Amino acid sequence: MFDWERRVLGSAPVDHVLSVRARVETRATTGTAWLVTGFFAPDVWTRWQVGLVHGSLNLYTAEPLDLPSPVRLQLPETVRALLLQWKMESLADRWREVDVCPALVDRKALAFVIRQSVPDNPKFFEMFAPTHLTSRLGLRDGSEVQLDLRSGSRSNLA
Repeated sequence: MFDWERRVLGSAPVDHVLSVRARVETRATTGTAWLVTGFFAPDVWTRWQVGLVHGSLNLYTAEPLDLPSPVRLQLPETVRALLLQWKMESLADRWREVDVCPALVDRKALAFVIRQSVPDNPKFFEMFAPTHLTSRLGLRDGSEVQLDLRSGSRSNLA
């Protein structure tokens, strides 16, 4: 784990950690993760002072997942207007409001859960990260990962 990852995770209170196991799904993709990264990377940078690489991991838990005190973010209105202009209304609606929380993946790497505030499937979520998790952690389709989800609402380096 890098020092800057420890700094970000250290800003979250330890009493707000939720540990879960999740399965990596690499085959199912909507192809929009690179857009979503761009939508919310500025907010992640402002709050936690780390960037995000384009793309995400699709993860599934055995039980519905409630994030521990997430940060709620809104899709910027300028971005929403552009998506509507480009006839991408479903994408604009899907990502209009999201919940975000930092996580430690396999006790080795920092990532962020970014998912709809009211998810279509509460067992599914996407994880975005400042590093390429698939290659860094050697993840494959069907891999299981340990996630330590931290409170998003109380961690703030800004």
